[in-house]
Amino acid sequence: MLAMLWLCFAGGHMCAQTAKQKTVPTKPKAIFVIAFDQMRGDYTETFAETWGEQGFKRLMREGAYFPNCYFNHASNLTAPGHAVHLTGCYPHKTGIVSNDYYDRRAGTELYCVQDTMRRTFGMSNPKEWHSPSNLQAQTLGSYLKRISPKSKVIGVSQKDRAAILMSGHDADAAFWFEYEAGGYTTSNYYTEEYPLWLKEWNERHSLQSYAGKIWEPVITNAKVARPDSLPFEAMPGGRFVFPYQLPSADSLKQLNARFLLSPFSIEHCFQFARHIIERENIGRNGQTDLFCMSVSATDYIGHQFGPDSREVLEVYTHVDRYMGEFLTYLDSTLGKGNYTIVITADHGVAPCPEYIKYTQGDTASAGRIKGLELIEAMEEYLRTTFSTVSTVKVNKWIKDLQPPSIFLHPDALSAVKRSVLLDSLYNFLKRYPGMGPLVKTDDLVANRCPKDLSREIFNLIRNDYFEPRTGELMFYPRYNWMLGSITATHGTPHDYDRHVPMILLNAGVKAGKHAQRVSPADIAPTLARLLRITMKNTDGKAITVK
Repeated sequence: MLAMLWLCFAGGHMCAQTAKQKTVPTKPKAIFVIAFDQMRGDYTETFAETWGEQGFKRLMREGAYFPNCYFNHASNLTAPGHAVHLTGCYPHKTGIVSNDYYDRRAGTELYCVQDTMRRTFGMSNPKEWHSPSNLQAQTLGSYLKRISPKSKVIGVSQKDRAAILMSGHDADAAFWFEYEAGGYTTSNYYTEEYPLWLKEWNERHSLQSYAGKIWEPVITNAKVARPDSLPFEAMPGGRFVFPYQLPSADSLKQLNARFLLSPFSIEHCFQFARHIIERENIGRNGQTDLFCMSVSATDYIGHQFGPDSREVLEVYTHVDRYMGEFLTYLDSTLGKGNYTIVITADHGVAPCPEYIKYTQGDTASAGRIKGLELIEAMEEYLRTTFSTVSTVKVNKWIKDLQPPSIFLHPDALSAVKRSVLLDSLYNFLKRYPGMGPLVKTDDLVANRCPKDLSREIFNLIRNDYFEPRTGELMFYPRYNWMLGSITATHGTPHDYDRHVPMILLNAGVKAGKHAQRVSPADIAPTLARLLRITMKNTDGKAITVK
């Protein structure tokens, strides 16, 4: 006993340091951030009856599960959501305000990861060349590379924007799926030449090898299974009843469309991810690696059939199985407890307006706003209201519509006093059928919340405002209304679009089901704390269980 006391005092801070080390989590061999595109937050509860014990249920059982996870921004779309995940920042800082936007500085419409100077291998059109150059904030991967240059940072997804925006500017690699390029590809932002190994992998796992495969339903419990056919859902070609057979390889475009609307493409994505993990020795390099992955087919299927379809329920049984197999794989290669996993999504999804009426009756408040009709209505209204302004001065009033932004033509803004023009259009849009939250960006800049808009929604929209890429007005459909004709979509500040899952396994957060409200913006700061990294100026905060 005396010897032990002597060691404590003679060693100075030795005993204090030992005690401290017990409270600080060990850095993991690798961190895996996995997003399931369009996985709404309630799916973890409503789909659980169809899942096994080794996938999502295991994660919810062994990890820190937060069923109340909501994005704190309004434009809940793929690119903004994925940019939030590992920057910890919303679009007002990342600049990723939408998938596509009008850029005032460039004077043109741009795709969020478009970079005509960085060639995407296998793609001939420079508009389809990609890099993270448009991202205005640093990801966790960039911070990690500064303190640990040998750490690997890699992004993988079926969508270019997901792989690129999660992994960030300093990633070692990012890969995404392009059937025109022969499968998974990348750009010369990451590597000077198209990798031979990538070409060989694509040839061994070609799209053509899936021709003729059949997607059969697997849910046999009639109490759980949903109706196989609803009048508003459809596969390309009009078929919307199981089984779904992929077409022949005669048309790669058709085969690709059906492939991405099937669980086969999700299995393919996980196969590719495992190949990259093995090739790059992820988690076996002597320092923490960061692997970012987004599964996009869940979004494609959700858009096509809607969140209340049999197809969405069925595909998540496959997703759960692939997730369980992936966890088993990580256990066997890295060792259980030696890696960190984060499960989340980039956005949720709205119920189809037709489904609302189908279940609640024709009198239910639900419907659609059509973009072209909206533009024509605004043009007609402004032309009539300001009829004294000659068509020579203003031939076109609306410069661009890139939801949620409405950009007015510079000629219109110079011909009519700005406040008069904006107030007039604002009042017209407030009366437009299906119009929901609406705000002038001048009010966002002045932090002036309109009387008919809640402060909560106003703040969500402010988090999306990035001046070079935001119009004079921002608008969103009313609750249970939708913009466009696609079966189901998202992109609003409503709860169904903001609600996503969050599960953290071995991330330094106490395991269990936690009721507190969290945000996907908290992911990066939480992981940064695990890595002893300080990320600056983030909107999210490191999660501490209350």
